[in-house]
Amino acid sequence: MPFEPSKKFWQSDSCLVCQSVHSSSFEKIQHEGEVLHQKKVIVYEFLKKQLPSLGKVNPESQDALSSKLYERYIRSGAPIIGLDCIFELSVHWASTPLWICKICYASGKDLESADAHLFSSFHKRNYLREKYPERFVSLVRVQDKSEVHKHTAIEHEAALDVLHGSKGISNPPQLYVLGINKWDQEQVMQDLALDKDIYELSYVIEPVTSKHQIMSCHICGENVMSFMDEEERIKLWNIHCSTPKHQRYQLIHSAIAEVRTIERNEQPRNFSVSHEINFNEENGIFYGPTCGLEFLTTFENECFCKLCCCIVPIEEASKHFRSESHIGIFLLNQKGENMPGQEKV
Repeated sequence: MPFEPSKKFWQSDSCLVCQSVHSSSFEKIQHEGEVLHQKKVIVYEFLKKQLPSLGKVNPESQDALSSKLYERYIRSGAPIIGLDCIFELSVHWASTPLWICKICYASGKDLESADAHLFSSFHKRNYLREKYPERFVSLVRVQDKSEVHKHTAIEHEAALDVLHGSKGISNPPQLYVLGINKWDQEQVMQDLALDKDIYELSYVIEPVTSKHQIMSCHICGENVMSFMDEEERIKLWNIHCSTPKHQRYQLIHSAIAEVRTIERNEQPRNFSVSHEINFNEENGIFYGPTCGLEFLTTFENECFCKLCCCIVPIEEASKHFRSESHIGIFLLNQKGENMPGQEKV
């Protein structure tokens, strides 16, 4: 371990790539040893040294590629800010582009990870700090006077203000093409600090007929009918991800992922667990054994089921986690977890 922190990525006590504060030299050295910091440094080096040499797509060219992210957010009306800070990298081995965020030094290998990043508090704050410094100072001032659980809503309002002022989403991402001969897949993954070449799908596939299948979305809980053909399936999945409902639930998932939660062994108040195997009918709804409590997030008066993507009043939570629809989604999810990873073509 070095005795002094690197001066390259520090401005006083602030890490320039992670936007975090560390006072002492010991804390800075420890921070530089963290995996997340090291990944951001790799992305930083790629942006500075290799990106300028890539083939930039001329948007006025007749054969120009269109931004898949821009199309997605225009169709869905998602409240995205900082899209102009994203680079899309078209590669010959995948049907969806890789992406890099130049202000967060983040990268990803599918559009779903880009969704999560663009909705994140980290990206929103970095964008406001970079492009709207006065608005960012105001945001911090309001958050300092507010309860912690209101911070996400305050950032969301700030993003909406920016969108209103700019009359919609900013310019689309800059597109680049990685040539077939020069760019090896494994090398690109290393250069962008992407860990593995297996893609974790955001849905579970359930065959229906010899030609059709259902994609059950982990983000919004929707079931999407698709064809067995890989190309058609990816096309329909991208259309689904461009719907307002899917993007709205992606926003919810991103917000919950950033909430400081406490793992507790006890159940929420008035919550009862049933081990009854048989299903019983109540008012046209069948209820069975309680399952999937690992997907339960409890707030003061409400619960959120990350599996079914729904908010449930706390007094109805017991029934929800016993309901036939919840159990069905839980079993389908378990089936998906037991399937081997699938690589996008």
